[in-house]
Amino acid sequence: MAYGNVTLSSSKCSTTTTDTQSAVNNGNIVENFNIKGADSTDWDIGTTSIGADIYVHRFSTTTGTYAWPEVDNEYITLEAGIAADATSTVDFYIFLPSSSTSYTEQSSNITIQAVDGT
Repeated sequence: MAYGNVTLSSSKCSTTTTDTQSAVNNGNIVENFNIKGADSTDWDIGTTSIGADIYVHRFSTTTGTYAWPEVDNEYITLEAGIAADATSTVDFYIFLPSSSTSYTEQSSNITIQAVDGT
């Protein structure tokens, strides 16, 4: 997904860019989906608040009511009990650092992992 241009100390949500993502259980058992984020080339991913070269990435699987837990470098539960052939939709919210030593385009990965949920 692409947020486009976002300035320091600001945020952007995939609901405003109409870029909601999907994760599909293509297997034949119930699965749990986990999620983790990653540092970009020049910024660290934070868990609670932005800072100098620290950004925060949040997610929600509930359209309309957003809890927005933070994505971190370690797997956390995205959604549990996903039936075979079912889809989980995910919106993301990015909060850019308050200041930066780098003004180049940044990219980072979001990884969704499927594990046996039975």
